[in-house]
Amino acid sequence: MFRVLLVLLLLLMGSCSSFAGPYARADAAAAKPPVLVQVSDKKFTEFYEDILLHNRAKNVNLHLEKVNEEPVEGEAYDIYLVAAKRPNASDKQSALIQIFTNKAGYVSKIAILVMMNNQEGIRAACLSEYVLLGALGIPDHTDKMFMKYVLSHRIPFTTAIWDEWANRNLVVYHGPSPVSDAAFYIRITAYDKRFPNSR
Repeated sequence: MFRVLLVLLLLLMGSCSSFAGPYARADAAAAKPPVLVQVSDKKFTEFYEDILLHNRAKNVNLHLEKVNEEPVEGEAYDIYLVAAKRPNASDKQSALIQIFTNKAGYVSKIAILVMMNNQEGIRAACLSEYVLLGALGIPDHTDKMFMKYVLSHRIPFTTAIWDEWANRNLVVYHGPSPVSDAAFYIRITAYDKRFPNSR
């Protein structure tokens, strides 16, 4: 009888929400806030090749050109610059892709910058975003739906998309640059957990 009562008591305690039973550790781990992580496990050279591959495969055909072969060195990140423009567009109608690598050389975050009054450049920036998300592992059908969502919203806004392939939550900001309201800015960062509003 004592064993039966003990088993019942343990079962009740396990199902009671106020009891910190065996599931408490899993719940506590799930409650940890998301941690900022690098967007890719690739170094710049390999990632740039993926960008070129996705540009062709998606039939976007942006003209992509590395601005610098060697990175601009910073304290925490080094930056590679890539100019992106649509076919037949002038250089003034380009968007500037900034690919930040950590000191180990891995792609950590990405930004795309263009002046607000450069409509052709903004189109190139959005097409660049589509290509970059593919290079980060977002399947094309998901990428297309995400871009449709993005293009239907007024800036500024931030949204997220879960990268199943890399097991990361990509957070994408669209709006004025932190440096100047005259510049349109897209920023892609990553976190280790899904947010409630992730796509």
